[in-house]
Amino acid sequence: MTMDVSAERVIPLPPEQVAGYAMDWRHDAWGHLRRGRLRGRRRGHPDGTLARIRVRGGNGGFYRLAAPLMARQVRSNLGKDLRDLERRLTERAE
Repeated sequence: MTMDVSAERVIPLPPEQVAGYAMDWRHDAWGHLRRGRLRGRRRGHPDGTLARIRVRGGNGGFYRLAAPLMARQVRSNLGKDLRDLERRLTERAE
């Protein structure tokens, strides 16, 4: 079983501002993006920007056994990451 987990959150700011912060590697919380692949669509949302994070894992060995438990924890962590991103951005905007 492979792991494929995503989380999304609407951030009440324009896409350019959200992407500018998330893609700036100086922000430690988002440094892991350097090792991964970052894709984005510059589509607006009526209430701001729809931010989405997706994590996929392999299907061999350890992952096959741990995927159900790991997926739950990863989903929780992604939700927290998006919440923290929104907090940082909205604090800066004030």
